[in-house]
Amino acid sequence: MSFKKSVNLLEGGSVCEVGCRISRGQLLPSLCAVKLDGSVPSGITGAYHSAGTGKYFLCTDSRVYVSDGGTGFTQSEPIAGEPFFIEDIYEGNPRAVIVNGSNAITYSGFSQRAFSYGAKLCCGVMHCGRLFGVDGDDRFKVRWSGEGGLCDWEQKINGSGSVTLDPERGTVLDLVEYGEKLIALRKSGLTVLSMFGAPENFSVGLTDTDCAEIYRGTAKVAGGKLLFYTTDGLRAFDGSTVKTVEHNYSRDVSAPVCAAAFDGKYFLSCYSKSLNSDAVLCYDTAEGASRLIDCKAEGLCTADAVFAYNSLGAYRLGYGGKFLFANAFDFGDDREKTVTKIFVSGNADIEISNGRISRRFTGVSGAVRPRLRGKSFTVKVTGTTPLYGLSATAEECNAV
Repeated sequence: MSFKKSVNLLEGGSVCEVGCRISRGQLLPSLCAVKLDGSVPSGITGAYHSAGTGKYFLCTDSRVYVSDGGTGFTQSEPIAGEPFFIEDIYEGNPRAVIVNGSNAITYSGFSQRAFSYGAKLCCGVMHCGRLFGVDGDDRFKVRWSGEGGLCDWEQKINGSGSVTLDPERGTVLDLVEYGEKLIALRKSGLTVLSMFGAPENFSVGLTDTDCAEIYRGTAKVAGGKLLFYTTDGLRAFDGSTVKTVEHNYSRDVSAPVCAAAFDGKYFLSCYSKSLNSDAVLCYDTAEGASRLIDCKAEGLCTADAVFAYNSLGAYRLGYGGKFLFANAFDFGDDREKTVTKIFVSGNADIEISNGRISRRFTGVSGAVRPRLRGKSFTVKVTGTTPLYGLSATAEECNAV
């Protein structure tokens, strides 16, 4: 005697959601990588967008490249070392600045200039009209410029200065502005810096913010918290404590490269075990859930959307591309059964596998009958439009 079993593939834990998400029993297209026309350089080490000038910048090990629209980059000034990006105001006009050790390259809307700016920094951020950065020769020392900004390094009252941090949490990897505070991302923890007002009021906070080793370039503010990636996974700092961020791809991603924040979401360039390839993790701070975007990102930046760059081109992380959804199931037991039907409410391409044999169906809307026998199965679905239902039915012998 045989009997039928059915399973709703949009319930329970999925194997993989790329460019889609499950909401109220439906599979909806979500963020994906849409390739843009235009050339980009190879060997990208950083990507930046200037809100003040509207320009986009890509850095390699040897050059800066500039674009007006995010693609079609042209070669600009030579660089070396560990460049970082800041936005500045000079003579009442916005300018973008790439700081490169003891040199700076400034870009206004119409011109660019390279010069020595008076310090040597390996990372930094503009904060309250001053440039705060980490000394390129002593990575425990945080330096700040005078009130004149980028090129004001004269030591005087209300002028430039420095503070050397204790060695307990290791060298400083990044500085990030978090509200009125500066956060020093260190090798194994955070240091909170109060750098508001006159230098005599600057102070270093005493906080219990030790954590696992932090990856440089992964700290961004999203949803009111400072998110960053460590060797133990994603962490969040709320101004007082560091907490673990659990999400549905916590154990899937590794090897982070860089990060971006946009619209309450945290984006991390990384490696995905389930995709067996490089990808972008998107963690939504409002939902507390994460998704994968099938795109390698050597650099990420934000303008009116998030832009990803790799040696093959530029990508806008948005809507309108193809999604992938996969789920594994065994109908609740480990006995042999035959999948007799897969039903799709919507339109998609379907692939079902028992681990040895795969069967594919294109443009499915309604039912297909794979007649595939096995103990457990994986269904992969690709499409561009919402699915309002996805189920599988099997026949199983009830042996006596």
